[in-house]
Parts: sequence; structure tokens; C-alpha cells
Amino acid sequence: MGKTLTRFFAALCATACLAGAPAVASAAPYTLFDLGALGPPPGPGEWNLMQATGFNNSGQVVGFQTHLTQATDGSWSETGQTAWISGANGIGLSALPTLGGSWNRATGINDAGWVVGTSLTASGTERAFVVGPNGTSARELGTLGGSSSSATAINASGQVVGTSTTAAGIQRGFITDAQAGNLHELGSLYQGGTATSIPTAVNASGQVTGMSSASNGMDGTGRTFITGPNGADMREIPGPSPGEFSRGLDINDRGQVVGLAAPGFRDPTGFIAEADGSSRTLRVPLPPAGGEFPVSVDVWPGGINAAGQVVGRYHQGIFAEGLFVTGPDGSGATLVDYGPFSPDPPGSALYWSYDAALLINDAGQILANSGDGHVYLISPVPEPATALMLLAGLGLLVVRRKQCQPRENP
Repeated sequence: MGKTLTRFFAALCATACLAGAPAVASAAPYTLFDLGALGPPPGPGEWNLMQATGFNNSGQVVGFQTHLTQATDGSWSETGQTAWISGANGIGLSALPTLGGSWNRATGINDAGWVVGTSLTASGTERAFVVGPNGTSARELGTLGGSSSSATAINASGQVVGTSTTAAGIQRGFITDAQAGNLHELGSLYQGGTATSIPTAVNASGQVTGMSSASNGMDGTGRTFITGPNGADMREIPGPSPGEFSRGLDINDRGQVVGLAAPGFRDPTGFIAEADGSSRTLRVPLPPAGGEFPVSVDVWPGGINAAGQVVGRYHQGIFAEGLFVTGPDGSGATLVDYGPFSPDPPGSALYWSYDAALLINDAGQILANSGDGHVYLISPVPEPATALMLLAGLGLLVVRRKQCQPRENP
């Protein structure tokens, strides 16, 4: 009987493997989880706007909640912001401490649960902070000699990147030593006293990406940069339209960068750059609306994971909008079918904000902000064949365990 069951489960595993083979190329279904909000529901004339900014491979999410109140004339005004962190898979929200001031924003988290962001201090200045995995105390990171600083991301060793004003009042990017240590200026792609740099992401070796420009303003000189390990040797990554505005948004441990290019600040286009600096445009497979003429597709990418999967938002005039995710190395973009996620009334669609699909982790989970002020964690559902293999494997282990148990003497 034992051998028969063993053969049965082995055959079941083989069948599941064969059934699962062609499913790899197809888009996986997703589930959507609303992270909710901090504290009690807002009262009349109040609104809490949730904004996610980062998450890690266990699905811990960080961000901030903006509290808005409505005046008698119907206008809305901001009355405060509170940084928060979730548990694994977005479950359970907790507020993070400030640096003594009235507000804070969390903007990055690593796999160990260390969080970085920006907070108002008791003296009224804005400073970058780091919070350890217990989330109980915030530590100020300092500046590059100026009055303010902000942090955007943190890697596995605790290197933090962000921006700070210098003693001359210029905004420059920084990277810290491990464990959120001393700050070091990143420099700029441009020469001169007004040149700036704004880092957005850092990988495990300390490679940084972001945007550098000739001045503090949006003067059209913004270009994507990448550094070597530990923030050294900054160089430009030419986007799909060399000589036009572009910005690096995320980087993985292989040195692949995903970015946004907007020639003339119009027609946003996503791109992916390899470690050698070569780049290519991200294509979203949308057919022309009605088949009459080609319609341009605006693409706002967000993040990239270890496999090179890119997530982002697309917009095709008045015809279609939504989220997309690519295969490895930015290939084979597919649309995320969020029809099953639609809220009331039935059939209505979620409205994704421009920075909607922020990041994708190594488990394929997508972090997204919606125009309704909610944060969603979108998780891929295992293919039926995968679930069948897991079930079959579990059954096989049970059978083998029973076979190995010593028999009692009669």
C-alpha cells in the first residue's frame, strides 16, 4: 500500500510539473490588500491620505499619512503628517517617532526593518533620520554643513542615501557609512557652484542612482546618474533620448537601473539600463484604440527587483490606464488586471496616481498608491499547478515518514 501511494504522489508531482510548464509565460493573477490607515476613522470635514514610499522583501511597507481638514469655504488644508511602518505583508500599521517636531515622513526600509526618512526637529529644522528595527527611537543623521537634510533609501548594510544642503546652501546628494554612519557628499555630473544631485535608490554594494542637474531649479539639465560602489565615481546613464531630461528611480543589486525620460518634459517614457550603461525603452503592449491610428502610451516606471522585473503605470490618452509589470530584465511587459480589485460601485476602476506602482520586491509583490488615498499591496497568486506540486510534495513527505516509523512488535 505504501509503495502504491508513493507512486501516486510521484505521478501527481510529474503531472503538476507538466501542467505548470506553459503557465510561466502567462500573467499570474493577483490579490490586493488595502493597508488601511493609522488611528480612528476621520470625522466630518477630515481626510487621511495614505502614501506608501517603500517596502522590503518580507512585504513590510513604510510611508506617511497626511491629515487634511476642510474649512468653511470648502477648501482643504494639510494639518500634519505621520510616518508609519507595517508588519510583514502589509499587515498592522504602527506610527514612527519624530525627532521632536510635529511631523515626519518615512521613505525607505531595508530587509532588516531599518527605516529612514525626514522629520521636523524640536528646533524647527528638517533632518534625515534612521529608526532601528524595533521602531522605538529615531536618530538624526546630520547634514553636509547646511541647515537641512532628508533621507530616501537604505541598503542591507545600513548605508543611507539622501540630500542635504551644504554650507553654501546648495542641495547635494549624500551616502553614509554602514549602519547609518557619517555622511559623504556624492558630487554632481556638472561643474560649478550651483550643480546639484538628488539620489533616489542604493543597492547592496552602495551603488546609487538618481538625478543630477546644473542648478536647483527644473532647468532641463536633469540627467540620470549611477555611481560605483560606496557612492564613488558618478557617471551619466544616457536615457532613450540622450541630451534630454531623465531621472533614475531604482537600482537592483546587479546594477540595473530603471528610470524616467521626458523629452521637453512631455511624453514620459520608461527605460531600463544595464550595468554597462546601455539602455532601452520599456514598451507596454497596448493596441491602438479602435484600430484607427496609433496612440502614444505614456509610461511611468517605478521600481525594479533582483530579477530585473519592472513595475509602473501606463496611460493611453482617454482610452486606458493602469499598472504594468515586466518579465526578467525588463522584457515582456504585461498589464495588471485589477478588475477583480474594483471597489463599489461594481465595475468601477481604481484610479492610480502618477507614482502609483512604486516598487516590486523579489517575491513579485507590487506596492501601489491609489488616487483614493489608499495604499495597496498587490501579491501574485501561485499558479494552480504550483499549489498542486506543494500539496503533492507534502503528501509524499507524510507517506515517507509513515514508512520510516518503526513497527511495534506483536
